Amino acid sequence: MERHRLYMANKVGSVLKPDLYNEQERQVCSFVKSSGVVDDVFDRVRPIASMNLYANDNEGWDEVEKRHRYFWSRFRTGFRCSLSITGYSQKKVKLSVIEAHKGINAAIASGKLKPAEPHVTEVMMDQLTGDVRARQRARWAAVDWKLAKELTAKDVTVVNGRIIPCIMSQHSKLCFVQFTVKIQSQQVFAAYADQAKTKLLAGHPEQVFAVEEYWVMERPFFKGLLKRSGPEGAHWRVMARLTLPSKRPDAPEQPEYEFFNTKK
Repeated sequence: MERHRLYMANKVGSVLKPDLYNEQERQVCSFVKSSGVVDDVFDRVRPIASMNLYANDNEGWDEVEKRHRYFWSRFRTGFRCSLSITGYSQKKVKLSVIEAHKGINAAIASGKLKPAEPHVTEVMMDQLTGDVRARQRARWAAVDWKLAKELTAKDVTVVNGRIIPCIMSQHSKLCFVQFTVKIQSQQVFAAYADQAKTKLLAGHPEQVFAVEEYWVMERPFFKGLLKRSGPEGAHWRVMARLTLPSKRPDAPEQPEYEFFNTKK
């Protein structure tokens, strides 16, 4: 009887908490903490300049297709999260973005990145470390940063969503969800060449800058029709900060092929 009860407890546990009761899932979850890649990198949605969708190398049709793709990507990703993640809501995603935005920027300004660790993936932490070192090489001795206006959920817009399965094991239920978000904020930024803050190098201590940023938020979860909290300690983290071109990228030139060579 006791053996049967333990067997059933392990069966139920392996369904609700695969990373704790399933040896294979435990190994995968302990090794794979992030997807390590941004899937379907977001491209800025631009106004359609002409009623002729074929003008300028099909620019109008490209925009229509892009908007359609992003809409359904957001819908499918959000629907999957609502099925598989306990307590999921888009508002909670936005609140995680706001908390991470404030914590990461404050950590970069101070040059001490330890407080930013809970908010970022391992890949993102390496990038932040490179940013801090670049500022040190530029001889920024002191940096002041603050929000002129506190962020709210209205300042964060989800623009794309993707589901990335874990490629380490075909039988693992572990997946990663990514939401690309647009953050519109008002920031005050000033960098100085000395600790006394007498020589200004960049920004201005009394000027408010309107900043638009695109961040990729990521979270691990177990795919399925049963809602689960995901691997132990799973939460939303910043996977990447995107730099988007202001203009439409040029279409790649098509190579010319010579199918028939009549010369002898």
